[in-house]
Amino acid sequence: MTRSHFAAALTALFMAAVPAAAQSADDPPLPLLTGRVVDRASGAAVPDAIIYVGSVDQAIAAGEDGLFRIRLKPGYYQVQVSRLGYADLTTSVSISADDRSLTIEMEAEPVLLERVQVFGNRLKSRRNSRPVSSVVFDRREMVASAAPDVLEFVRTRVGLTRATCRGSSMTPCAYVRGEALPVAVTVDEMPAIGGLDALAMYRGDELHMVEVYGGGRLVKVYTVAYVEHAARRGWYPM
Repeated sequence: MTRSHFAAALTALFMAAVPAAAQSADDPPLPLLTGRVVDRASGAAVPDAIIYVGSVDQAIAAGEDGLFRIRLKPGYYQVQVSRLGYADLTTSVSISADDRSLTIEMEAEPVLLERVQVFGNRLKSRRNSRPVSSVVFDRREMVASAAPDVLEFVRTRVGLTRATCRGSSMTPCAYVRGEALPVAVTVDEMPAIGGLDALAMYRGDELHMVEVYGGGRLVKVYTVAYVEHAARRGWYPM
């Protein structure tokens, strides 16, 4: 999927399918769609796939077992599924008054999948070689959170609070371990204009991974589009 498609479908699934405010306590529960995302060839679970349902406004990630659950009003829906290393898939689902189950079979792109794994392993090796502590968040964690954007996700999970910079720093600051310090941000290996504020431009489903170093001094993000592009061409972090 392109970034514009991600942005358009950005909030696609789970809560919007059954907003708590839309039903009174006396209403019967809406039909439950239970789905499982699997590899077409092997039948093995495809973990962390991102699922969208047309006409609703939130994203949801399948679990490590490939399972997802969603309550939907009766109707006809287009379900879109994406996972790095697999071809994007769109299927139709008809929901009646009864619960139903759905198996979604995704077609693997073996070479791409292997290269994405190599890309991730290179990032891990690089993190381990740095003399500072780091924490990593993946796409599934960001999609599953209630944060409206990646800036809010990082603030919440890392505990970064915006602070006034001392001197004439051009990089937005935050309290890092009690001290107001500039926070450097890179997006796809390039310095981000606006630093910390640049993270507000992204939603969790657009990113493959976020790395946070030194309690928040450095935040490195990798978009899904970049990782797929790099993997297809055999580009790996040094």
